Amino acid sequence: MRSALPREPPLCASCREALLPAEETPVGVRAAFLHGGPIAAAIHRAKYGGDPSVARGLGALLRDLIPEGDVVIAPIPLHRNRLCSRGFNQSAVLAAGAGRSRVGVDLLARLRDTPSQTSLDRDHRRANLDGAFTVERPARVRGRLVVVVDDVVTTGATMRAAMDALREAGAAETLGVALASAALRHARPRGRASSVSGW
Repeated sequence: MRSALPREPPLCASCREALLPAEETPVGVRAAFLHGGPIAAAIHRAKYGGDPSVARGLGALLRDLIPEGDVVIAPIPLHRNRLCSRGFNQSAVLAAGAGRSRVGVDLLARLRDTPSQTSLDRDHRRANLDGAFTVERPARVRGRLVVVVDDVVTTGATMRAAMDALREAGAAETLGVALASAALRHARPRGRASSVSGW
C-alpha cells in the first residue's frame, strides 16, 4: 500500500474542532471519537471514496490509543468478496496510519461473508459474528498483547469475535481500538474504554 498523502485532508481544522470524544464503549475497547458529523463523513469517504490515503490520514488520530512497545496490531479483516469489491481494507490502512507498530494484515481472516451489522440489534450482531474469524498465524500472537483495529465500534460484537479468536490462538491480552464509537438505539453501554484488565 502506498503511503501517499490524501488528495485532500481527511478533516479540515474546523471539523476537527467539532469532534466529540467517545465516552462509552464496550468493555475492552477504546475509541477516539463519538460517531457522527465530520468523523462519520470522513469514515464514509475512507470506505467508499476509492482513496485509501484518506483512511491513512485518519489513522493518525488513533496513535494515542495504541500502546507503545512490543504489541501486535491486527486489523479487522474483510471477507475476500468485499475486499475485491472495495479494493482495500480500510481498517488495515487506518492501523498503518497510526504508525505505532508493524501491522499484521494477515493475522486474522474472516471465514464468512457476514451481512452488514448496521440494521441488527445487539443479540443478532453477536450471532452474526459467531465463528466468523480465525487466526492464520498463531505463533505471531502467542503470549503477546494484540491490538485489534477497526473504524467504528457499536456493541463491540465484531471486536469481541476477533479478540476471542486471538485469545483462543494464545494471545496473552487483547485490546480493541476504533476511530469512532456509535450508539446502538436501545442498547445499553457496557463500560468505559479507560481500562483493560491485565494491561
